[in-house]
Amino acid sequence: MKETIEWITVGVKVALTLISAVAGYVFSHQHQQNEDIKLVTELASSSEPMKRMLGAAIAVDYYDQNRISLSFYKSIYTYANNSPDTAMKALVNTGISETAKTDDNLRKAVEVAANSLPIRIYFHIGEPNDRQKAEMIKQRLEAASLEGGSAIVVPGIQHVKEYPIKKSNLRCFRKEECKNIAEPLLQLFRESGIKDIELSDMSNRYETSTAIRPKHFEAWIASQSLANTTP
Repeated sequence: MKETIEWITVGVKVALTLISAVAGYVFSHQHQQNEDIKLVTELASSSEPMKRMLGAAIAVDYYDQNRISLSFYKSIYTYANNSPDTAMKALVNTGISETAKTDDNLRKAVEVAANSLPIRIYFHIGEPNDRQKAEMIKQRLEAASLEGGSAIVVPGIQHVKEYPIKKSNLRCFRKEECKNIAEPLLQLFRESGIKDIELSDMSNRYETSTAIRPKHFEAWIASQSLANTTP
């Protein structure tokens, strides 16, 4: 009986030691993960391009080492693809693309994140005097949305000096987006006043580009098209 009690006592002590060790490890791991998240966040959101690149590179590396969670890595992907920093965007997308080949959970998470991104259409105009009417088209598009609720954002209107825009066209860069998103966008442009706009499918060249975010489009708008629009 005495020996039994002693063995029970020893067993309880061992169990308590193990529980303490596990709790300490969990606390230590959580603390380290919080520090890793803090570091990546500070670097990735820096105003300095080199620090943003470093933050993106560390995020890719830390996820591969299981030092940051899937949900945080997905947040970095969303942040990078909403950023104008094309270098950081390319680095994150390349890293995720490689890891997703063997990580099905990451692949599915990125698909969800990509679907939640707004549609971005970058406007290009041929003449400075076209800006006012292009701004009107921009406002009409941003007030609309595609079926399924995808928001439309026009980040800016760029005057292209290099060569004239002879015919209005909407450029798409991924086959799936050219097939499923471009046509409804063309219809919105036509309803907004650009009646003669056509699709320019650039996916053969840019399908695998990591520098281009999902749902990226470019509208090259000819002066003649804008001349025919009404307020």
